[in-house]
Amino acid sequence: MSSRASTPARRRPPSSAGKAPAAASAPAARAWRLAAAAAFAVGVLAYANTLGHGFVWDDPIWLDQKLRFYRSPLDAFFEPEFMPMRQVYRPLSQLTYWIDLSLWGRNAFGFHLTSVLMHALNGALLVRLGRALGFRSAAALAAAVLFLVHPIQPESVAWITNRVDILATIFVLLTLLGSWRSVSATTLALVAAASFAAAASKETGCVVPALVAAAVAWVRPRHSGESLRTVALLPLASLAGIVPYFLLRPEVAGIGVPLDSLGRETLGRLVGSFGYQVSRLLAPIGFAPYVAHVPENAATLAAAAFGAVAAGFGVLAPDAGGRRRFALAWLLVAAALPVLAAIADFTSVPVAEHRLYLAVGGLALLAGTGLERWRPATTTTYGALAVAAALAVVAAVTIRRNEYWRDELTLWRAVVAGTSDEPAPYMNLGLALAAAGRSAEAEAAYRRALALAPSDLTRQRTCIDLGLVLVERGELAEAEELFTAANRIGGHAVAYRGLALVARRRGQAAQRRGDIATAESEQQRGLAAVQRALAINPRYPQGYATLAGILYDAGRYRDALRNYQQAAAIAGDDAVGREAAANARQLGDWLATHPEAP
Repeated sequence: MSSRASTPARRRPPSSAGKAPAAASAPAARAWRLAAAAAFAVGVLAYANTLGHGFVWDDPIWLDQKLRFYRSPLDAFFEPEFMPMRQVYRPLSQLTYWIDLSLWGRNAFGFHLTSVLMHALNGALLVRLGRALGFRSAAALAAAVLFLVHPIQPESVAWITNRVDILATIFVLLTLLGSWRSVSATTLALVAAASFAAAASKETGCVVPALVAAAVAWVRPRHSGESLRTVALLPLASLAGIVPYFLLRPEVAGIGVPLDSLGRETLGRLVGSFGYQVSRLLAPIGFAPYVAHVPENAATLAAAAFGAVAAGFGVLAPDAGGRRRFALAWLLVAAALPVLAAIADFTSVPVAEHRLYLAVGGLALLAGTGLERWRPATTTTYGALAVAAALAVVAAVTIRRNEYWRDELTLWRAVVAGTSDEPAPYMNLGLALAAAGRSAEAEAAYRRALALAPSDLTRQRTCIDLGLVLVERGELAEAEELFTAANRIGGHAVAYRGLALVARRRGQAAQRRGDIATAESEQQRGLAAVQRALAINPRYPQGYATLAGILYDAGRYRDALRNYQQAAAIAGDDAVGREAAANARQLGDWLATHPEAP
């Protein structure tokens, strides 16, 4: 008899993944519901101290330069050409911001509440995925809590702008959970829809077809009657789901990754980026929200080598098991786009913790797999207490780190304290100080930024911001030099408005002296400058308000009224809009009693 005939046919080993929900007893089902509820509660409690925070960093930019111009929810998906900042296309995330703005106005509480609840939902969904993978409820809960309270997560949860990572992860998890269902037309449609939503939340969501393929290959059990060809439809449906996202994505929203110029320097940055991610995932020590250059030191390169070796061993080891391979694949796939971001040209921060939000999910599943292999960690009293104590320590670090995102001053003081040789943080600190009315300290921060050899973009913005401080102090000569220097780098609407403010101040001084010729000359210079500003940005409310002021000084009151009204219409209910509206009301009331006025 041949050896082939005597050898029993090899079969796929049975898996408990995906079977627990169907056969679970009532107590077991209740335990899973409690685990999901507990994870959700931990997510809310760990970030409850962010609910009183304000808008920081890019938050006001999104509100003032994009969301305020949305006319309906459809603008999130089909942005008009006049819409600023069209180089970023994340329509579903933008829709959530627009809903928050509609519900809460400019009250940051509502925005933070939405982000916290979404993050907590991800914890509950991760518990559900752990159940599908065959984890015990205690191991799944521990993995979800690690995901929720990992110390790099505050950059995504406490900073409203980075809700995009949270939302993308929600739909990645929903896609994976949907792929556990028996394959049918409904299942494929759900997988495709959730995949589209993941990509439309953030570009990171585009990796979801690879995660579905890894699940099908290693951990998803076959339902009765399913063939390999049938289950292969799941990653294909996920891939089909993200195609409409790329069809809708405007050409101006390019990723800016020069894949055709991979040289030694570029490869070094890619390796450094990978090492940074490994180090932040495994040892998130210190607060580092602003990293202007990819770290390429010995520690980072060692972390990259460790990560590559550990991942390779974990996937290729004979006893690795499907769950470990799936978790490691999740980690590597989720890290792929953040690694590429290190060579992209769309950001001043080439590596950032918030880009690792999805990757933390893979790390959490890897930890859950470890707890499953070492059962005493969750099945004995001492083991469970040790795991709980470790998670409590990690949560305490995270709750403390949330406080850095309280407001602009707190954030940028912390960044400057840890990054004393980077100009951009000093520029942002200057903005925060100026907003707080501390102009002398703001000036010192701006001058420090200029002394640190900033990039052209940072130099331009710093010159403008310092110039505005000096205008308020009446130091017009240096302010004019700064605005002119900013425009030499590239014509900027705020810089031209700054020149208009300088001209207006000089014109007002000439009027007070009775020097009418000089006043009229300065008014003409101011009008020319502010018109150039509005040619660059036709939806610039401060520009219209400045134009109105110059026209008012020139005695053109009805033209001034129209421009105050235009500023109020664009600015809405923020400080600029309220001031313009008040000026329009006062001037309108005066004109009503002086019909002969020009």
